[in-house]
Amino acid sequence: LFVGTSRVASKLVTTVSKIPNCYFVSYRWIGGLLTNWATVQKQIQSYKNLLSSDFENNYENKKEKIFAQKKLDKLKKLFDGIKDMKSIPDVVVFTNQPKEYLAIQECIRLGIPTVCIVDTNCDPDLNCYMIPANDDSRSSVKYILNYLKSKIIEGLSNIEVGSHFYIKYNESIHFHGETIIGSLFVVIALSIFLFISTKQLKIVPEKLQIFSEVLFDFVKSIAYSQLGPSFYMQFLPFIATLFLFIFGCNWSGTLIPWKILELNEGEFAAPTNDINTTACLAILTSITYFYAGLKIKGLSYFQRYIKPSVFLLPINIIEDFTKPLSLNFRLFGNIVADELTVSVLCSLVPLFIPIPIMLLGLFASSIQALIFSTLASAYIAEVIE
Repeated sequence: LFVGTSRVASKLVTTVSKIPNCYFVSYRWIGGLLTNWATVQKQIQSYKNLLSSDFENNYENKKEKIFAQKKLDKLKKLFDGIKDMKSIPDVVVFTNQPKEYLAIQECIRLGIPTVCIVDTNCDPDLNCYMIPANDDSRSSVKYILNYLKSKIIEGLSNIEVGSHFYIKYNESIHFHGETIIGSLFVVIALSIFLFISTKQLKIVPEKLQIFSEVLFDFVKSIAYSQLGPSFYMQFLPFIATLFLFIFGCNWSGTLIPWKILELNEGEFAAPTNDINTTACLAILTSITYFYAGLKIKGLSYFQRYIKPSVFLLPINIIEDFTKPLSLNFRLFGNIVADELTVSVLCSLVPLFIPIPIMLLGLFASSIQALIFSTLASAYIAEVIE
């Protein structure tokens, strides 16, 4: 909350309204604004109601309309800067200590940190943080407020949803370490399984070879059913890789107790629980999609954008970008929803109740791998029809 009720600062503090979660008082500090916040909220709601009312229809009497307009103007001066403030602020910035002394006292009583421009006629011990400056100079106050605003915006731009264990390549490039480690684990585990199961192939398969052959036939059926007998072999490695990677990531997130391994920042989880992973898979699908069209049809592939009419060009282009986007959010959304469901249930009820949900999650994880690889095949098939 920025407070600037002096002649110098009143107009300057109003510019903070453009910053999210920043509010201002520029006309007059109302006694009890913070210490009696519940009552002030009722007055703010009254102002909002008056602001949204229809003056032309609600007040037939000209005298009543003028009275209501005057009341609205008065409330606007008092509450316009804080009408969207949901609770008492986390920090208050003052521009003139002597003029805003009562407001500072309210902050001290409530334990709210304060920042204040302190001139030679101010008490330096009254505020948590002081900025020595001339509070009667417009340029001085403007410079300080602009600096504070720039730092608030900089802080907001650095906020991320969740925290991550970063692996820094250089100052501008960094990776989510827990996702890379989880992905490497899945790739290595799959590679070892495929190597062992196909190391000594037999005419009459046994154990792991049976499982790997069943898995191969299953993935082959996905590519064959969508791409047809003429083209499925060209794209089978890509479809199989998608299926196995997503399947392995989803199951690793459900079966492996990643939470036991603690990190300073972030936590281990299924790699597909990171939207960057699902976005990369979707981008790979999109690249393969265009590659298939150019390989099979050459430059004539681009004719599809203007068929049956050139007016459909924008819609066809948007459609091509929407397809991988839908893959991305479908996979990410389902994986996150499954993890949230299990986490909430574990926090509310005993462990034996969430276990069936976790087993259902294993099934759902397999279905997600099937859906992603099937849709990827369908998108590629659409290009080469």
